[in-house]
This record gives sequence, structure tokens and C-alpha cells, in this order.
Amino acid sequence: MHIRFICKFIGISIFAGGVASAAPSAFKVDIERVVNSSTPLPNDQNLNFDSIDPGSIVTLDNEVVFSNFSTDFFGNPSKNGLYRSANGKIELLAATGEQPFKSGAAFDESYTAGGPTVFRALTSTAGSPVSSIWISDAGSLTNIVPIGAELPDGAGSASFLSFPRISGNDVVFSGIGNSRQSRIYRTSTNGAPLTSVIDENTGPEFDNVFLDIGDFQNDQFVFRTFDTVFASSTGVYAGDLDGNTTEISRAGDPVPNQPDFEFFRYGGDTTYPSMDNGRIAFTGQGFSTVEPGVGSQGIYTTSITGDSLEVVVDNNTILPNDNGVSTAFGAPSISGDNVAFIGVGNGSRGKADFVSINGVIVDIIHVGDMLDGRIVSNVLSGSFALNGNQLAFTVDFTNGDSGLYMATIIPSPGAATVVALGGVLAARRRRSVGR
Repeated sequence: MHIRFICKFIGISIFAGGVASAAPSAFKVDIERVVNSSTPLPNDQNLNFDSIDPGSIVTLDNEVVFSNFSTDFFGNPSKNGLYRSANGKIELLAATGEQPFKSGAAFDESYTAGGPTVFRALTSTAGSPVSSIWISDAGSLTNIVPIGAELPDGAGSASFLSFPRISGNDVVFSGIGNSRQSRIYRTSTNGAPLTSVIDENTGPEFDNVFLDIGDFQNDQFVFRTFDTVFASSTGVYAGDLDGNTTEISRAGDPVPNQPDFEFFRYGGDTTYPSMDNGRIAFTGQGFSTVEPGVGSQGIYTTSITGDSLEVVVDNNTILPNDNGVSTAFGAPSISGDNVAFIGVGNGSRGKADFVSINGVIVDIIHVGDMLDGRIVSNVLSGSFALNGNQLAFTVDFTNGDSGLYMATIIPSPGAATVVALGGVLAARRRRSVGR
């Protein structure tokens, strides 16, 4: 099913000093349902898709990979699964109750560049989940880093594995062994011997912190340092398979276009830095060094070589369609010159999913909008959800239903002018029904 939107709105461009400039622009936003609470699981027709993890979403050309947790009629845990939707068909990649996960598992942190999919499986053992890393390729599953794998360089057996990413035949992931030190390791799709790439010997900033990985392309990846004591991310870095690192931004650096502000945190627990073709996007929070209690927040881009930061949106940005001044952001995803993000403004429209297209902000879906015949109560997206002009996102509805949708954003110079920009959904969107 397609639900086609045509929007005529005022776009916002960011210039030096954080000044917002209005420029008229027209876009057609075509939203297609991928699955919702009425869609049966392909591996169990008695269960429907129930709870999709927005952090697991990876968008490719007309394709999306995602994980789902379903419950039965009484709300009891039932089935977890990892799926790929392409060409109107839903393919099962891995599921609880099926080999090799007969005893049950949860699947998350999936990642793919269009070939094999790498993911983490969390298996409950004596009430405590343990992690392993798998490859799904052409219908077969391979366990490339098993539970308790022996990590190199004296790290001991793995107690925690996370953030697997794949590029070609190379796989990188974050691991913790008996030493309790987080490191970034390398292996391959055929399970090559593990080697350490980034560890405490790479630099003092990587000692006694958790390392979580964003995108991985060619031999380069982007990652954050996370202070587990203060539950705060302390820096954004780029790295490569040879162990070289570049500092992108770290706590204490000045916030662009915000005089007397310094960064102190980089995104929430699941807001990883995103990268595409050498460009990085991340969320940063700052504080004023002269006014106690005054903070800042924004989404920033730069090159993987660590050039100066550019502002996509910050607290000086006016979001379109009565969303007001930006107050909070989450989960940026970059693809080419486009950046998707969740934004919250102080206007009447509240939380929404946006995409900045060459500096012009397009609103995709708002809390309170009517979508698929129901009212949206929440919208979420992930750090790998944007691919070109396509964005996958999850929504919750006021009636308790939920779903996964794909938006395609198309420049539409001939779109009709809408009279009431801030009015009800039907006043600014035209709907047609397809597949």
C-alpha cells in the first residue's frame, strides 16, 4: 500500500551564525507501508509484527532490514526475528524457535551494505543474555564470533559482543573480555582469526571507556567513546582497519555557532554517529560556560578527516510547518548530502521525522498526523535509516497499533500550493493507494 503525500512548505537553510533563512520549496513525500500490526510474520501466520526496533533499521534501495519482537494474544514473549523487506516480499533472516536458535534469542544491531547481513544474537543462559555475532547470506547463517570467543591480545574470553558492522568481507565489532576493557576487533565473513584494531594502547582516550561503532565503509568506520560511569558519550572518532584514528569532536570542544558553549555529550544511548562517503553526522549536546544551567543541542556534519563542523540543525533552527524552534534531536542518518533526524520543536506540531535535503528541511511525519487511517502517537528512526531520498521509520498509533514505513522524498516543482500549512493532515497531503 502507498500513501502519497504532496507538501508545499517553507524550507529552512542554515548559514553561519546559526541564522535560519526561509526558502520556498516543494516536495512530494510518498509513504509506503512495509509492515504493521496486521501483517502476519512470514514464519508464523498466527502472529503479527508487533514491536520493531528502530535502531535495527537499515535502508537500502527500495529495501529495508529490521528486527521485530512479537508477543502472543496474552502478551507473553513469543518470537523474535530479523527480516528483510524487498520488492513487496518479506524474507526471514533469523528467528527464535528455528535452527540454530531453537532455545530462543533476540536479534539486534543488524547492519548490511546490500550483500550479507551481520547481526548480534542475544541468547538467554541462566537468566542472563550472552551475545554472539552472525552472518546471514543467501539463506544461510554463519556464527563468525561465538559465545565466549577467545579475544586476542590477552583480553580473555568474550563476555560482551556488540555493534557488528560489515564492509565487503571485513567485519568489525566492539568486544569486552575478562579484562573488562572495551576494544574494537576485526574478523571476516568467513570467520578469520580475530585481531585488535582499536584498544587502550591506541590512545589514552580509549582506555576505560566503551567503544560503540556507527557506519563502516571500505576500511573506515566511525565510533564513539562512552563513559559507563557517567553514562555519557565523550567523543566521536573515525578509525580504519590499520588502527589509525582521527578525532572528530570530543567533550570540551567549542559548539559551532554557539559562543561560550562547549560539547559535553554526543547523542543518547542508541544515537550512533552515521557516515556516508567520508561524511559524518552526529548529535551533540553542549552547555554554556558563562550561564549555568543553559544547554544546547544540535546535529552536525563534517568529513572523516576531521574538518570544521557544519550545523544541520540546532536550537536556533525553526522547523517547518509550525514545529517551532528546535529543542531536541535524535538518531541522525546521513546519505550523500541528505541528513535525516528526529526533531522536537516548541511549536504546535511536536515531535516529527525530518530530512535535510541540501540544507532544506523536509518534514516527513509528525506526532498527531493521520497515517494509514490512524493517528500517530510516536515516530522513531535509526542511524542507518536513510538511503538517498528514502527513509524508513517506525510509528506507534493512538489505538495501540504500530508499523514500519518507507518514505520516498521527490522534488515536485509543480506541486499545488496549499492554503493552510499548519492545518490538518488532509489539508496538505494528497493520498493515493497503490500496492
